[in-house]
Amino acid sequence: MRSLAASFALFAAFVNAKDSIEIHCQDANESVPAEILYSTALYPNSPIIYKNSLLFAEYSADRLTFLDGSTFWRRDGCGPSGVTRYHYNSLLVACYDDNSIVQIHENGTTLARVSHSAVDSAGFLGPTDFALDTFGGVYFTAPGTYESWGPSKPATGSIHYIPKPENGVISEYIYRVASGIRYPNGIAVTSNGQSLLVSETFSNVVSSYEIFSNALIQRNFLSAPTLFVNLSQVVDGFMGPAGMKLLDGVLYQAEFEGARVLKFWEDGGFVGSVEFNTPTFKNISNVWVEWDSIYVTAASEDSSGQEKPGLILRIDDPLLKTRAHLNCDITGNAVEL
Repeated sequence: MRSLAASFALFAAFVNAKDSIEIHCQDANESVPAEILYSTALYPNSPIIYKNSLLFAEYSADRLTFLDGSTFWRRDGCGPSGVTRYHYNSLLVACYDDNSIVQIHENGTTLARVSHSAVDSAGFLGPTDFALDTFGGVYFTAPGTYESWGPSKPATGSIHYIPKPENGVISEYIYRVASGIRYPNGIAVTSNGQSLLVSETFSNVVSSYEIFSNALIQRNFLSAPTLFVNLSQVVDGFMGPAGMKLLDGVLYQAEFEGARVLKFWEDGGFVGSVEFNTPTFKNISNVWVEWDSIYVTAASEDSSGQEKPGLILRIDDPLLKTRAHLNCDITGNAVEL
């Protein structure tokens, strides 16, 4: 058990870490306000605005955390990768490590945990991210086995669909709607509800699936994928698209190994990028966009093991939607916890 003195020392390190890491953003003509909100997150991911604060997943700590450092929910072995607001005053959590989807109440209690489908009697390996559809159902990505980790490995990933539950609690009636994907990661439904966008990390592309709706049974089906954008034709090198958010006709695509966020119109046209110049926090895992603010989770590359100290940062840019290029310098180092 950690001593009281050690606890105070760790708290002091947290405070000093936030003070010692800075971000400054500008384009060719002006500076843009930016701030480090949290600097001691353990492999942060999937930020969302919730309960008048920012809630985010800490993969290496098995918990969901608020910006004040308080734990909203925790499950040993979960490895949370994605979280989304859901119906009936609840949230859904994608537990990457224990291959399950967990529904939690707004008070932080667990309502349901599902680890396999009653439809095909199969599980889903590595649930990662969510996207709600027009029927109130939700899609989620499952990248597949660890053997599929890499651009030359087998494509074992899949996309699954959870219909809106009548009683408010998710069940094991989960449908596999696409498979044979090379590490599906971020996911979003287009603003017209007619297409599903999915980032394929190790193919370095974003694919588009047409959504076919069946109002009688209130669930959707997907077409074969088409190419939305090949990121290799937008930026040099392999970057590994991760989480994404779509707001007001613009797709914000996090680049896990690229230290950047790319922006696209819904027709695939390139808008611009937010570049992060940092020797440490290169793994941009996900984003959240609210009005003119973008919240970004970034993990460090220089940490050993799974506990990767990371940042949550915010950029307030009135030209966020259309700005072609924003350059952000991050200075300082993560605290090894």
